Amino acid sequence: MKKILFLLIAAIVCGTAVAKPPLFETIEPIGETGYSEVTLKGRVGVFTTEGWDEVVPIAYEAVLHVHDNPTWFLLLKTDGRYTVFYPDTQKEVGDFAHALLLDHHMLIVTNDADPVEAKWALFSLLDREVVSEPVFTHDAALHEWASHLIIDGKILWPKTPMLNGKMLVWFENDSQLKVMDRRGKVVGKITEYGNIDTLEPIPGADRDDYRFVVINDGLQNGQLSLADLNFKLVAPFGYDNITAFVIDKELSPKPVAVALQGDKMLVIDVDGKVLRTLGPNDVPPLSLAAAPWHYDANPECDDDEIHIP
Repeated sequence: MKKILFLLIAAIVCGTAVAKPPLFETIEPIGETGYSEVTLKGRVGVFTTEGWDEVVPIAYEAVLHVHDNPTWFLLLKTDGRYTVFYPDTQKEVGDFAHALLLDHHMLIVTNDADPVEAKWALFSLLDREVVSEPVFTHDAALHEWASHLIIDGKILWPKTPMLNGKMLVWFENDSQLKVMDRRGKVVGKITEYGNIDTLEPIPGADRDDYRFVVINDGLQNGQLSLADLNFKLVAPFGYDNITAFVIDKELSPKPVAVALQGDKMLVIDVDGKVLRTLGPNDVPPLSLAAAPWHYDANPECDDDEIHIP
């Protein structure tokens, strides 16, 4: 022990970084996440890079996927099957023979069927459970992008998580947004808008207040609006851009955002109600000043941000 302490002190004094704690055989930083993949006795786990706190136990064959801001890890178990590990509960969820990551879900097979011939189901990374029947197929050779589903020979793209037993999908064959239930049945079509932005859950908010930003490219101005978890519009179109929603109880009991409308900025709630109008020289509330915008409404900008005066 004295020898190890001496080496650590010597490394610090000499200005050289200690490569790794002596406990691990290998350490590989996972991008900019602040986590590192480590190995010990042929098994893999995940620890924080600075404090070396255990995030995923050293008990797996491989770490297959990690988000930029990890709330879950896709892991390969020693028996060759897949599972999702959630650090906040320190629990595995699921036991899959095959797993394929989509935007909001994983496409999974629970039995040992060949992936091309298998019937796949959807596992919700948000809800931490299987949310569809095994009604989909998948063949990577049919499309250059892996994140697609096939049902009745038609290629479709999940646009939202499975919510209230339904999700919004884009059918490639007829270029249309449709509502699909957990059995793979189309139960509605969307004609009010042509695209939908990624759902960003609002920290601390009730799930009923989550909102999607929806886009109608057919409008010359004000192409954006909001839709609820049933994919219904909750406000008329008229926004050029919208920030993420945040909770600011001083402004409203509901989550609020800044919406760009021409040369004005509007503080709105999740139902599109205007709470405050800001002029070109006004500064938005501090809680909203750093909220990210959904997309670049000004194509002349060099980056993806809208710069608030």
